[in-house]
Amino acid sequence: MKKTITLMMTLMMAICANATVWKASGSTPAEAGSQLVNDDLITATIPFATTVKSAKKTIGDESFTHYIQVRTDKDPTAEAPNGTEKTGSSSIVLDVKKSITLTLYYRRQAVNTEGEISFNSNDGKDVKVYDQNDKCAVIDGELTILEEQEVDGVVAYGFGTKKYELVAGGKYTIAARGTTINLYGIKYEGTVAAAYEWDFTQLSDDDIDLLNADTDHWEYDSSNERWNNGVELNNVPLTATKDGAAVELAFTKGLKFKAGKGGKLRVEKKNKRLSLNGADITVTTPTLKAGQVITIRSRIGNKTAFERRLVATNLYVTEGFGPSTKDEWITNIGIVAKDGPVTITTKSGGINLQSISVSLENTEFQAIIGKAGWVTFTAPLPVSIPEGLTAFVVDEINGDFALLSDVTEAPAHQPVVLKGEAGTYTLPVVESASEKPNQLTVSTDFVTADGSQYALANGNKGIGFYRVKSDEIINGGKGFLKVSGSSSNAFTFGDADGINTIEGNANPRMEFYNLQGMQVAHPTKGLYIVNGKKVIIK
Repeated sequence: MKKTITLMMTLMMAICANATVWKASGSTPAEAGSQLVNDDLITATIPFATTVKSAKKTIGDESFTHYIQVRTDKDPTAEAPNGTEKTGSSSIVLDVKKSITLTLYYRRQAVNTEGEISFNSNDGKDVKVYDQNDKCAVIDGELTILEEQEVDGVVAYGFGTKKYELVAGGKYTIAARGTTINLYGIKYEGTVAAAYEWDFTQLSDDDIDLLNADTDHWEYDSSNERWNNGVELNNVPLTATKDGAAVELAFTKGLKFKAGKGGKLRVEKKNKRLSLNGADITVTTPTLKAGQVITIRSRIGNKTAFERRLVATNLYVTEGFGPSTKDEWITNIGIVAKDGPVTITTKSGGINLQSISVSLENTEFQAIIGKAGWVTFTAPLPVSIPEGLTAFVVDEINGDFALLSDVTEAPAHQPVVLKGEAGTYTLPVVESASEKPNQLTVSTDFVTADGSQYALANGNKGIGFYRVKSDEIINGGKGFLKVSGSSSNAFTFGDADGINTIEGNANPRMEFYNLQGMQVAHPTKGLYIVNGKKVIIK
């Protein structure tokens, strides 16, 4: 039975908005630089002049009277993020202030190859969304064709929708090449109600006035349009003094900071970010509840300093919290391990922040399986293992092998090894889960390795737990083995299916060999080779 968790919060900073639909109309401006939408969720702007045309149409549950033409001559790139101008058409640029679900209502060209109709090819005859924060990489959308349109008796177009999940602080380009997309409308809504949300890309006029007034604590750098903090911060709110009173800045309200003086913390208006300019700068949240999910958008401040990263306390990491490049904004996600604040710290150098958000409540968790097909996972609440995933604990270490035993659920704070196809899986919270002996250990904070830790990896011996080099970081929530005094560099599973287990006495007709290749007539407890497979007799 699923467990419902109710979290009572004292600060509610972001509440899910109702869906909003912008529709092209006769009054829609067509000149370059026109804003289609500007509210607390997104700003949508046309960078080039485009054409507004009349065409009544019902798509799904929405009725439209006009459309605009979306097309560019060349795809958007990091150097030209809006694409290049196409006479009579334009791309659309979205500044996303809070995470949203975006739905486009449009007509797109069909592909007719020998009578086979396709609306889902990559031939350029479709609208695309480019992520400007990721070098204008194309992100996937969910396409739904609601109606086909024939021209001269042949299906040539489709009317439908395309849905995207866009994150707070992101900047995106909607564009098309090879055909002109008729865009009728844009629907958008906040994706998740958040208990807390801090958007460092948005700086209010009140905060700007406060920063400008406090020249004793904040130095304004006009060439970079940023304020450098001039005093040491020791786990305190971010404030500015005006008329003799210290006032907490609204865009960081509720957070506490620890940083040295001399520009170690910067509020950047031009670059739309909060800069933690150095190593060992900390940001601490208010008290959170175990099971809440925190999401942080970050990027390092130096192209060559790949070792820079964020580390966290009181967090089971599920994504990110690793090194990145200056050109790459990454999403860091973790589950609050215990009731209390979460602290994030810059490791080895400066980090820029776009946003921090915390979910209101959680009755399920997400696990991400990479291409290797294996990952460790820990939750602060008991969870069940869904279809498509197999979960294991490590029964024991035998020689150079980690012996696995499968489980169907995981208790709170007990790490498991998950196996499955690459993808994202949902693990629902349950009332309780039985514990099994488990050699895996886990920490609620990041761990600096000392040579006795072994982390899950796909190494030269296959999937297994490999020794972590001294001084490397193991994120909180990552299950690992701690084996002191071992000369082994890895404890593997034998093969991708794990190691078979035989309970009690072995079948005498089986031929057993030890790991040195010698036949054993009367095997007892231990690890053997049988028919080319590794088995353990218990």
